Amino acid sequence: MATGAIPVDVYEATRLWAGLSIIEEDIDGPGYLLPLGKLGSEIIVRQADPIERKRFTIAHELGHWVLGITCERKTGEFSQPPGLRHDVIEKWCDTFAATFLVPREILIDYFRDVHDPLIATHLLAAPKRFRVSEEAMFLRAYEVLGMRIAYFEPGSAKITRAFVPETVIPEIERALSLPDIRSWLHLDALALRVRIDSARFICCWSTLRGSRRVLLVLAPCSSTDVAVDNQA
Repeated sequence: MATGAIPVDVYEATRLWAGLSIIEEDIDGPGYLLPLGKLGSEIIVRQADPIERKRFTIAHELGHWVLGITCERKTGEFSQPPGLRHDVIEKWCDTFAATFLVPREILIDYFRDVHDPLIATHLLAAPKRFRVSEEAMFLRAYEVLGMRIAYFEPGSAKITRAFVPETVIPEIERALSLPDIRSWLHLDALALRVRIDSARFICCWSTLRGSRRVLLVLAPCSSTDVAVDNQA
């Protein structure tokens, strides 16, 4: 399995610009971009953060740097795009960071030819492989691969956290309510092909060691052969 250059080296990427550097300091927030005029800019990162958080912060602030130099080329002034709300710019930089750290083609290749029962465990290993947080990894898996990912309690099949938009959560709830799935939830791991409304998925899960949490994954499936039909 060719997975390319992962984890992405964010420190090496910043060296593409002579005027950009990374400084670790004891600060309150995760980090920020400090413009230094003609000297360039510094990405200030919270020293106490875990490496995954630092990497995302650097990639996020790198997004601000890219926006800044783009504006500078157009207007002659290093700044963030005028006329856009702060939250819109921040969301763009978050998307930039996620895309930079977990490239689409590499993520697709990471899951290529992974057999159904191994999807959940393969996904659990992905954050460490890509050196990103679990949340960033799971959200990216939804964006690129359409995976519906959530944690649930095995006893009640109650969702404790979902890594999808709120409008998608009902699909996960319907999967957990299917009789053929509920009858197997006591197992630590399983994979079934199911149909939910008009979509087909590989439904698999894996129990975390030393925890009652179970990771559920609904991976889109192109096959017409499904073990459970929820069309009634």
